[in-house]
Amino acid sequence: FPARRFAFMIGILEMTALLGSIFGGLILAYLVEHIGWRESMMGAALIALVLGVFLVYIIRDMPAGPVVRRRLIILKRQDRFINQLKSLLKRPLLWINGAYSGILFSVISVFVALWGIPFIMIAKHVSLVRATFITDIVAIGVACSCPVLGWLNPRIHCRRYIMSGFAVCAAALFIAIIFFPHMPNIFEYMLLFLIGICSSCYMLTFAIATELASVQAKGTSLGFTNTMSVGFAPILQPLIGGVLHFVYHS
Repeated sequence: FPARRFAFMIGILEMTALLGSIFGGLILAYLVEHIGWRESMMGAALIALVLGVFLVYIIRDMPAGPVVRRRLIILKRQDRFINQLKSLLKRPLLWINGAYSGILFSVISVFVALWGIPFIMIAKHVSLVRATFITDIVAIGVACSCPVLGWLNPRIHCRRYIMSGFAVCAAALFIAIIFFPHMPNIFEYMLLFLIGICSSCYMLTFAIATELASVQAKGTSLGFTNTMSVGFAPILQPLIGGVLHFVYHS
């Protein structure tokens, strides 16, 4: 695909991944309620194992040629990668871009994937499946917005203001959801959908990551940004859990 369509393709990819997460989460919640969490996790692990086997036999990334030649090519690529990574780590903008991605994507990785479900269950007195569906409205908003933002990316000339504004709006909407948990359902669903739309701006960081790097280092830059994007989850998930525990016992 041409480079100008990169952000749009990222948007399509994110939409596909989130749709899988939405349907998979609902199915998993239903199975947990009806057959138990151990059996559900064993089934998920089995599916992952089957996918892993398919990936091993389908994906080919080894260059053709004799074994010795292939090993030399791999070693050269490793040296190139290390040099590219060192150069990229010296760029403050790449760190800022990655931090933005990680913080905004935590709406999915922390709220939708973990703390939002028990919050909705307690605040609304609903079942696990219904709470999963309600929190998935955020993911639906992200899935709907990602391709649109990707398509608009080459046409946006004030990207920093849009990204800042969307982040502030997402925070304001979250405040409303947390501090007014007993609002009518229709308003809550609308706010959750809008949170998803505002949070979808994280996908623009991948387009920015390619713009900040040279042609040879685009893959490394994308990998670093993706690491930052998901790397905030193992920090924020227990941190929020600790805050909730402290507030509850105080």
